[in-house]
Amino acid sequence: MNKPLKITALILIAKLLTSGCAGPTSPFGAVEKDSKEKLSQREPASLELPKGLEISFSPGRQIYHRKFDLVIHVKDLKGINDVGNFELFYNGKEVQSLLNKEFEWTISENSQRAKLTIKDIKLPVGKNHELNLKYKKDSKTYVKEFLPPDCKMISSERIENVENFQKDLHMLRMVELMAKKQDVSPSFLAALVAQQSGFNPYYVGAEQRLGLMQIRTLDSFLLTNIKDQKEWPSYPEIDQMSDIGLYTKVLLGLINSQNEWRLDAEKSLRGGIEYLKRLEDFWKKNLTQERNDLILASYYSSPHKVLKSYNAAGKSWKDSDEIASVIPKLKAVKSYCYEFSHASL
Repeated sequence: MNKPLKITALILIAKLLTSGCAGPTSPFGAVEKDSKEKLSQREPASLELPKGLEISFSPGRQIYHRKFDLVIHVKDLKGINDVGNFELFYNGKEVQSLLNKEFEWTISENSQRAKLTIKDIKLPVGKNHELNLKYKKDSKTYVKEFLPPDCKMISSERIENVENFQKDLHMLRMVELMAKKQDVSPSFLAALVAQQSGFNPYYVGAEQRLGLMQIRTLDSFLLTNIKDQKEWPSYPEIDQMSDIGLYTKVLLGLINSQNEWRLDAEKSLRGGIEYLKRLEDFWKKNLTQERNDLILASYYSSPHKVLKSYNAAGKSWKDSDEIASVIPKLKAVKSYCYEFSHASL
């Protein structure tokens, strides 16, 4: 028989409203006001779990581009005595309540497994999210971190999950086929298209970006100056149009896939991949683990602007004011990529 621990949202909200000291909020609700003091008094936590203890998250990584249900599983072969030994920390502070939700741990009949389900979590892409589960056992504290998503431009990760993209199946198959031909990760390319254009081949974005891959006009000229202009046409004087003027002409069909290559779905993918590979060559000398992030940031901004920030700030280049606006987009691409490459989500 399960032994659930339930704290209903109504009771918690009532207490918080009457106390007048709800404290800061998080995607999980309110957090304890004195959490930092509590953390400083705790014993050092161990990241290495002992044999017989397993802590896992589902999904396995953070998701930014949509709401999701977070499930935390704990398996302790020695037995779980009290769910009060579990503490969930968000950005260094203990989660006090889940507003408008139920906060429920359930323990299996043999007391070896515990499960917490938190529904409809939304992690804003513009913020950092450090989420840890701490488990106190035998005078020791063990910690498991819910890690952010990761994604590589060059990898063998296939598109395994299309559950939330049924209306885009035809376009996804085109993306997957093109990625395989060009030796690019299908999940990465699909993620970039999802973030850039939502699989709309006629999408018009800011800075004169067009099509599936949202190549800027400036970058379009760079890509097509050595190509056959009949096969890769660019609309005349497009670089002199305002964003609204460009949008209007695309809407009216005056600029279309016949006279602007970026509005041709297949050419947009081919051109986008070629631009990514040029960026990869640009950053080839950079052997750090961040090269993938540098390529993505350059795709959204410009390689020279990113290089300037990287040279000036080193490992803190993502905090640069010049490119701060592109970092949420970079994180969203990784989030999409993780979803596409994991069938279990």
